[in-house]
Amino acid sequence: MRLVLRYVIAIVAGLALCGCVALSEQPAQPLPSPAEAGHWSQLPPSPLSARHQAAGAYLAGRFYVVGGWSSPVCPPTAGCTAPIEPALTDGAAFDPATGRWEKIAPSPTPVGDVLEMTAAAGKLYLLTGDVGRDDSPNTFLSYNPDADAWGRLPLPPVEDAQLIAAGSKVVAIDGSDEGQPAVDAVYDPVTNRSDRLPGDPLGPSFDRSADWLGDRLLLSGSDLVPNPGADGPSVPKGRSELEATVGNVGDRTLVGGHLLQPQTLAWTRLPTAPWGAGYRTSQTIITGPDSVFVWGGADLETNLAEGYLLPL
Repeated sequence: MRLVLRYVIAIVAGLALCGCVALSEQPAQPLPSPAEAGHWSQLPPSPLSARHQAAGAYLAGRFYVVGGWSSPVCPPTAGCTAPIEPALTDGAAFDPATGRWEKIAPSPTPVGDVLEMTAAAGKLYLLTGDVGRDDSPNTFLSYNPDADAWGRLPLPPVEDAQLIAAGSKVVAIDGSDEGQPAVDAVYDPVTNRSDRLPGDPLGPSFDRSADWLGDRLLLSGSDLVPNPGADGPSVPKGRSELEATVGNVGDRTLVGGHLLQPQTLAWTRLPTAPWGAGYRTSQTIITGPDSVFVWGGADLETNLAEGYLLPL
């Protein structure tokens, strides 16, 4: 789940100046039952092998992890050749209520360059990008957990899309007007087709994103001009994707490693990540109604298969 705020950069930049209240900071412990709120707990071993850049989403009380790469991760600032092997197809679901993992049916195609994965009307929807391999085409998929089955869907007319659950439908939002005008579309599972949405009133923009408000779509973006609206340097990315993750946790927003309560504007700092100051990249990070789930990724030397849960 994602919530994109127009003023997210200003908020994150000002975190160092706010009087933030920290949750308890203790080393991660093996997951008890139930997990203790405000503390990181280490997940039990997963049935999945170590990997990075796996797709992830929350649906009906479970966190789903699908695909990813078993090849070595490309280090920062390095130039790497394409992986020899295709991306993975297997997946699993973790139930925080029971503390158990369960394998799910493999995807019909490799899940590598994941553009987006979301949940709508009891199903998962997954859109993969083109990684330049004949065995890994650009694909739009659905997963039905009741039947443990995948389905192939017609591709939306959007090259670089963010998927938004909008009731029983799924909206694909183009990321930018750069290169060519953005195209947005909505997929209807009843008709099994994607229709283009009308042009937006924002004008040329990039970093386009949207959120479903229950009865309408809120679209935001940055003006397509040099350094739009900036009065200082851009916000640097943290030591892992956790510091750069934006998402909803119940009625709060996770941004910049902090939780914001929009009604009171109160900030709560997340406890230090279980891996401390160690470098992590390409993790699967999922926000649920009352917790944050982190699994896999890579450090500077190897891929990882460990995971953590932070109930809030």
